Amino acid sequence: MESLSKIDRLPDFKMPVITPVSVQQAQSFQKGIANVIDELQAGLAQDEELFVYYSNGVESIRVLHLYMSSTNVAVISGVDAEGNATRVVAHFQALQFVCKVVKVSAEKSKVKIGFAFER
Repeated sequence: MESLSKIDRLPDFKMPVITPVSVQQAQSFQKGIANVIDELQAGLAQDEELFVYYSNGVESIRVLHLYMSSTNVAVISGVDAEGNATRVVAHFQALQFVCKVVKVSAEKSKVKIGFAFER
């Protein structure tokens, strides 16, 4: 048996970086929702606009901006049916969106959905 004193040095060993499953799921959600909305907006004609809605049964909100305030918490900013500024704070897995292509005046400036996370 070889003695420890004869070993010059131990090989370098770096611990692999392991991303928690919850973080992987949040990143997947972020990329997925951004990709879907970007693709839908890219395919619009001059007289079309993409409306994205979130509804929880009581309120229906037109989504204007989406960001993650933490790994699991999403914040949706938008307007309700009366035009009031509205925010929803929810676990990202509880969110469902309705995307609707709407005919609008070609001269009307269109609203693009904003994102505040890595895409």
